[in-house]
Amino acid sequence: MRQLVRASEKNGTHNLKPHASLCKGATLGNLQVQNNITHGDGYRSRFEISISSHATVWELKKRIGQEVVKRSIDGGKTFGHHPKEGETEPCTPTHPATIRLFQMANSSDLKDATNGTTLSDLKFKANENIGAFKKSTFLVRKAPIVEDDAETGKPQLTFKASQVIEEILERYSTTTKEGAKVMTKEQCVEFTRTATKETAARSSEEDPKVVQFFADYDKEGNGYITADSFKQFFVDACVNGKDMTVRENLRRLGYSQDLRKMVSDGEPENLLQVRASMLDMPRYKIAKNEKLFDSLMSLLDLQQDVSQRALELIRMLATNPILYNRVLSLKPQDEESKFSWSTIFDENNVHKVLYSLEIVEAILTREQDDSSTHQWIKRFLDLGGFQELQDQLQTALISMRSSHSNEKKKYVDQQLKLIKIFVMASRPTSKSVQVAVSEVEKPD
Repeated sequence: MRQLVRASEKNGTHNLKPHASLCKGATLGNLQVQNNITHGDGYRSRFEISISSHATVWELKKRIGQEVVKRSIDGGKTFGHHPKEGETEPCTPTHPATIRLFQMANSSDLKDATNGTTLSDLKFKANENIGAFKKSTFLVRKAPIVEDDAETGKPQLTFKASQVIEEILERYSTTTKEGAKVMTKEQCVEFTRTATKETAARSSEEDPKVVQFFADYDKEGNGYITADSFKQFFVDACVNGKDMTVRENLRRLGYSQDLRKMVSDGEPENLLQVRASMLDMPRYKIAKNEKLFDSLMSLLDLQQDVSQRALELIRMLATNPILYNRVLSLKPQDEESKFSWSTIFDENNVHKVLYSLEIVEAILTREQDDSSTHQWIKRFLDLGGFQELQDQLQTALISMRSSHSNEKKKYVDQQLKLIKIFVMASRPTSKSVQVAVSEVEKPD
């Protein structure tokens, strides 16, 4: 299951983060980034950044992507997203999917499967040295373009290659009355210009390449190339020993050696992610499945090896959205009943209570100090939330007299942490706590 989650995020995370990073993490200061992506022309060869230890590798890539394109136009005094020479638009950040990171402390590449992993889980420390590189489109494994038909033995495009050619034709085609996609000579000129990097002056309908292309694949003289003929063109090229030329043309059209679409800077960050939104991501779907989530929670009561693996998976998943929304709303389960803390804190499952307490902490200490946070804290206090925390702490301390466990210690530590937030109101984001506490009516 963990491998499924990691593999699903190789091309983007849809901003999902593990439950372990729900609360505010420590700041990793002075991360030293060696820039091997942009060179000369006012770009920095090295720079420093600071980022939360609970940031994911994907977030780190996004941050570095923003920094590597900053350049100086005043001799190194300041750096910004200035347009390149001869251009007017500011530089767009380097796309995170095209960045490869190298963690120098342990001499290891940060594989794409770690995109959703937090920096704290990867043992990142302040002053860490990181190498930032642009992924090479030539180092990926080649996917076959042509294969033999299983029945006839004749060469044909592979399924993946056929999809790619159809996508290309979609860009350089016209739809007939019958709904078929066909390429005209004018569109063929545009296709040739992109695939071969021909200049506008050299590429025209009289270009020998275009003329020969239509002579070979528009046998009936219709003035256009059909989808089947367009595909046959690529088959013939590969069969006749021009596989490398075809791959180079595909690269210029935006496809790498493995026939996957390449992204350009400025395109949506999750462009390569086949899942449409975070709702489709395994990290989210598993967490939202209440039966599966409760089953994982029940495994925490088993022997150490099993409980440890279960805990790792729970903290790796996204925060359970049902439980999170329940804590965030602080509403009764139905209109006819009154609010009960038992809907938030399941006293029959200490692991679930601890999980809910972590959600409470995340809401209390979230970075935005806005009216919604203020209103939530006020409602929490009005409903007797602070007294509930004290009662839970007292019960836990009595329980610890008879038996000790790491889980109970974590539970008590979490209780004390939350109570401290309310009593001391000393955290940077505690302004809402102070205001909300002052507005709660004192008992007579």
